[in-house]
Parts: sequence; C-alpha cells; structure tokens
Amino acid sequence: MLARLPPRARTHAPTPRRRVSWALMTRDEWIDAFASVAAVERPSPAEIRELLELAGTAAHASERTAAPISCWIAARSRLGTRELLRRASELAGAGDADHGGDPPPPAPGAAGTTAG
Repeated sequence: MLARLPPRARTHAPTPRRRVSWALMTRDEWIDAFASVAAVERPSPAEIRELLELAGTAAHASERTAAPISCWIAARSRLGTRELLRRASELAGAGDADHGGDPPPPAPGAAGTTAG
C-alpha cells in the first residue's frame, strides 16, 4: 500500500541543503576534473571503454558493488585494462559454469536462509 503524503508535501519541492554542482558535469568533465585532483593522467577513450566493460562484467557476474571495487583493483594492477577485461570475462564465464548458468546460492546466514 502506498503511503499518502500530506497535501503540502505533494505541492512543494524540498529546499536543497547544499548546491550539487557535481550533478551538472558531464561524464568527461568529471573524469577530467577528478583525474586532475587525483594527480593522475586522464584515461584514454579506449581505457574508459574497457573500464566500463570491466565494471559491467563485474556487476553482471556478481553483486553490483563489485563493479567499482573491481575498477579500484584494476587501477592498482600492473596489467593493462584489455588484459584485465579478458581475465574478468573468463572469471565471469567460470562462475556461470560453476552454477550451470544459475545465480550462485546465497551465502550461509544470508537473509532468507536457514542455518543447517
């Protein structure tokens, strides 16, 4: 059942507490600015594409939160993004084979499971 909001809440937008100027940046503007403040070289268009593919592979082969962490691991690795993407794809394929294409079973003690 949907909760009903008081009439005032439906007609008046909340006042923002702070300005969210970051939401006004494009992807490339954010990447340029963040690379600058992180004191690193901006990734090339090919590296961006490969990192997005890596994040997508991780997110679809596991919990979505694995995607940004996988990119962090990639940044610390000495391997190139193309090789890391290849290895991630192999890992994702191995996970499918391990579970017959089905999602993995929940971890012991996870919500909805019983201790056995």
